[in-house]
Amino acid sequence: MSEFTADYFSQHIPNWEQWLGHLRGGLVSGVEIGSYEGRSTLWLMENIFTHAESRLFCVDTWQGGGELPAVEGDALMNRFRGNLAAHAKRLRCCRGKSVDELPVLRALHAPKLDFIYVDGAHAAPDVLTDAVMAWPMLKPDGVLIFDDYAWKLNPLPVMQPCMAIDAFLSCFPCTVLHKGYQVAVRKI
Repeated sequence: MSEFTADYFSQHIPNWEQWLGHLRGGLVSGVEIGSYEGRSTLWLMENIFTHAESRLFCVDTWQGGGELPAVEGDALMNRFRGNLAAHAKRLRCCRGKSVDELPVLRALHAPKLDFIYVDGAHAAPDVLTDAVMAWPMLKPDGVLIFDDYAWKLNPLPVMQPCMAIDAFLSCFPCTVLHKGYQVAVRKI
């Protein structure tokens, strides 16, 4: 039985079905940067990453922080693992900061990804770094989704994802599928 304390994801499901539905059931690989309790991870595993050989790499510190409550020890990671226990064989947890884990993932696994979800830290430099580091791993026609484009809990623009996402969109060739609270792009 799943144990979630928050739901930041469910309102996005109709869009995700539209953006990712073509991947359903196929041999899919992806990276989720910022997994928290695993609500989006669980949806992905039950609805998109359904092929027995599909793999989702989850990158997180599992310590909360920022606008999320800080969690000591392994409590958050244990909750994530409990929520995803049925899918453990198709998940790979990369515990650490994305700036450290993404190069390791790229070097060791050299995946060509179908999907990337950027939902880690909200500061613009962190969001831009995550996207730039993950982008070379995405296949042509792969989908990258940014979360929190309209997030404004911190009043300083440099502490919001928006400026980073706009900078990324101005520098990297992609087709914008959607630009709202989340931004979805397809790699050209």
